[in-house]
Amino acid sequence: MSAIANGASKGAFSPEDLVQAPRFKGSIAVSPEGSAFSWLESTFSIKDGKPATKLQFGRDLDASKQQESLFTLLEQGEGLGGQISNVIWLDAETIAFLVNKEDGSEVSTLYAIPVLSSNGDNKPSPLKIGEFPIFVDNLKYNSRSKKLVFTAEVYANESLADTAEHNLREKKRIDTAQAYDDLWIRHWDTFVTEKRNQVFSQSLSLCDDQSCKENSDKSGVNIYKLHDEPVCISNQPEGAESPLDVSNGFQLSLDGKYIAFNAKYPNRQYAWSTKNDIYIAATDGRDPAKSLTSDNQGACSSPAFSQDGRYLAWLQMSTPGYEADINRVIIFDTKEEKYVQVLEDWDRSPSSIIFSEDSSKILVTFEEDAREKLGIIDVEKNSIKVLLKENSVSFASKVFGEKVYLNIHAIDKPNDIYTLNINTNELHRRTFLGDYILNKAQLGKAEDFEFVGANNDTVHGLMVRPYGFDPKKKYPVAFLIHGGPQGSWTDSWSTRWNPAIYAASGFVTVMVNFHGSTGYGQEFCDSIKENWGGWPFEDLMRGLDHVIETYPFVDSDKLAALGASYGGYSINWINGHTDRFRCLVNHDGMFSSISTYYSTEELYFPEREFGGVPWDPEARKVYEKWSPEKYVSNWKTPCLVIHGGKDYRLTDTEGFSTFTALRRQNIPARLLYFPDENHWVLKNGNSLRWHREVLQWITHWTASQKVKPVLAQKVFPTNANGIKLNQFVIQAEKE
Repeated sequence: MSAIANGASKGAFSPEDLVQAPRFKGSIAVSPEGSAFSWLESTFSIKDGKPATKLQFGRDLDASKQQESLFTLLEQGEGLGGQISNVIWLDAETIAFLVNKEDGSEVSTLYAIPVLSSNGDNKPSPLKIGEFPIFVDNLKYNSRSKKLVFTAEVYANESLADTAEHNLREKKRIDTAQAYDDLWIRHWDTFVTEKRNQVFSQSLSLCDDQSCKENSDKSGVNIYKLHDEPVCISNQPEGAESPLDVSNGFQLSLDGKYIAFNAKYPNRQYAWSTKNDIYIAATDGRDPAKSLTSDNQGACSSPAFSQDGRYLAWLQMSTPGYEADINRVIIFDTKEEKYVQVLEDWDRSPSSIIFSEDSSKILVTFEEDAREKLGIIDVEKNSIKVLLKENSVSFASKVFGEKVYLNIHAIDKPNDIYTLNINTNELHRRTFLGDYILNKAQLGKAEDFEFVGANNDTVHGLMVRPYGFDPKKKYPVAFLIHGGPQGSWTDSWSTRWNPAIYAASGFVTVMVNFHGSTGYGQEFCDSIKENWGGWPFEDLMRGLDHVIETYPFVDSDKLAALGASYGGYSINWINGHTDRFRCLVNHDGMFSSISTYYSTEELYFPEREFGGVPWDPEARKVYEKWSPEKYVSNWKTPCLVIHGGKDYRLTDTEGFSTFTALRRQNIPARLLYFPDENHWVLKNGNSLRWHREVLQWITHWTASQKVKPVLAQKVFPTNANGIKLNQFVIQAEKE
């Protein structure tokens, strides 16, 4: 089959396409009646080296008129002095947004802009509503209660203004020391301070004095005015020693009188407890926040009010210290104060929920078989129906009658907004950001495959054929290993690990969802516990063997393996247990399980995965058994090592240690270090460098014709610490 016959005449997808393509910045905002929407769209110019942001607008129209309804409301840099964020609707005619000033003042300014008088040729000017003395985030507005609700990081019992003054005092200190008496010290990519993320509310309503009316007539904007001072509504619970630390996700009731949010209870177990409670509080801040899950020891998330205000639902894990436990849907009847769990026997873990408009059903997204699906739960019947089975889906709005806005994407489909009729399953595309790539590049589709893996279980994987695929040719393999480890490869779009990039560069791109992956039942997910280098490694090798044996276009002599986080751990483990790969790529991977425990922040993770703390004699055996460092003397495969300087999950010393072990043994290696990136490489310029380096590395090492033989693996003894993968695999050291 020729390249043209396969639809490849558009050209190959490139890293340059990926980083310059328009992206959604944050969530979309839907108008109160659901007929219009707005979003922030970011782009990046390689030539200028700068990002740009636009405030975009569209209406929900017939498909033939949909693109005509889309236009730009505001270009970034139009005299506002900062970055636009947090787009919301104040009414059917008015959009509001925040601008965080870039002059070092840390001030957030609230603006409004009209939409009804807007069109592609007539761009209105934004009007300033008010200002906050510190950065605020997660903006929401309720027109019934006339409450503006947002989060801000403040010191204990301080207002926004008090915290602004406190910040100034901190800047004037003559020292830069940070002192700690307990964990955690830092989290993800930020050092922890005395501030805590709190929820505030402030009255916001239409201004009715004469000057406002005159300004409204001139500008075409409904003039809103902030009243009084912001009030903290995530008040410290009774008996707590310090304020709550609120997660970013919170929900307003439809009448605006209450909020629900999830937060960690203030105590010294932050670092080794996943307990995260659901709280409810009045938006006037009159009473302390009330916990609805105080007896539950696991993590709770995703609170969602029913549209009639009677019910509050959330997702709840029950196992202490386990961040990948199954999520259960809990419904709380606020009138009768009763709890109900739905779908008790459903062996899938939902990731988000929203109520139908009549409150009788709950829409839910969940992973299954490498897709993020959409289902609808009938609460009374305690049953679920799958609405969307393909691609990957997430919510972009509440339900409006029969309609809901969704983000939909796949490996061959960049993210765009769609509307779905939940009764007819009629789907309409509403935005066209993906066309930037789709109009110029041919993207390969995800193909499913299955094989018998460890424990004789069926294991699932995905494959993408290379650009310009010709079945008569042989192609090298890019073998991608996902992180988590409790995660999975899905048919979804990504701006970081995008399988389409490797396929476009001429590689058969292979992904295996090994034991420990999500979307295949909780037992399968849990099976990786204290088994990191066992069943998952066996699955990876068997999956690769299956692809080699099944697809004649795969060149078994030219294999490259790449992974991040747990995938990076797997790369180091692979280097100690097989030499079948031409080259490896390790992004932010673990080198030593022992050193990782003492340098990471979320201690509950290694304590769960390795059976306890490393000074416990029995747990110590597990840590050492599965530590890649134990097998460094077996390493021989060239490896590209990548790490971020602000990665506090797996610190940069893990990457430096890996690179040291490679070069000290004269193994070809390269270290790519990003001092300003965390566990992920997010900045556009850095992302471009990352992709260019990775593709150059795997292309170089798989190009040579002088190769070592690789046989398909046939025998897998049950003793995972002494797996023999034929003569081309290094025998693991016996205990």
